[in-house]
Amino acid sequence: MKPSIFTALILLCCSQSCAGQAPTSDPKPSTPAPTGDKTYTKYFACVYNANGKRVAKTMYKSIGKVGTKSGLVNEKMILIAKAKKTTIDITKLSIDERVSCDGVNSTTVVKNYFNSDVVKKGKDPFPNAKISFKTSPVKGTNITTSKLKPRGNGYKPAENLGRALLVHSKTGVKGCGIITDTKKSCKKGSPVP
Repeated sequence: MKPSIFTALILLCCSQSCAGQAPTSDPKPSTPAPTGDKTYTKYFACVYNANGKRVAKTMYKSIGKVGTKSGLVNEKMILIAKAKKTTIDITKLSIDERVSCDGVNSTTVVKNYFNSDVVKKGKDPFPNAKISFKTSPVKGTNITTSKLKPRGNGYKPAENLGRALLVHSKTGVKGCGIITDTKKSCKKGSPVP
């Protein structure tokens, strides 16, 4: 079992206390991230179909890195969906302009949420996302990963909070969930948020 960051912090605090080092009462002022530093963000969404049945558990990860030459932040957006094998075959993940899942079904007209002033060539990045598929035989789940880089959807991670994350199959939109910064248990039969 790998130690977590939390474990590492506890060990660090314990080692300082055990060594008799008192924590400093005057912390260093925060400084801007130097070039090349990375920032990590995680958001979550429980995705349900139009009948209120859970379709997938999803996670949105963002890795931001300040460019060494340009000084601009490049965001790599990673959308991950986990669904039971028997549920659906997920072919695509996207963030939609809508802020509600009301009325979302397989015939929903998708309006991908992206900033054309920031994304590469001003084009919608979701159709060209790098999609990968993996099956976990132990848990019986299909894992779909969608990577958008170098600039994600052109918005900062927090600007995606409250937006609808859509799960697609070959026949259209199969589920919708609202992006939140709180990880919660995805109930199997909850109504669509």
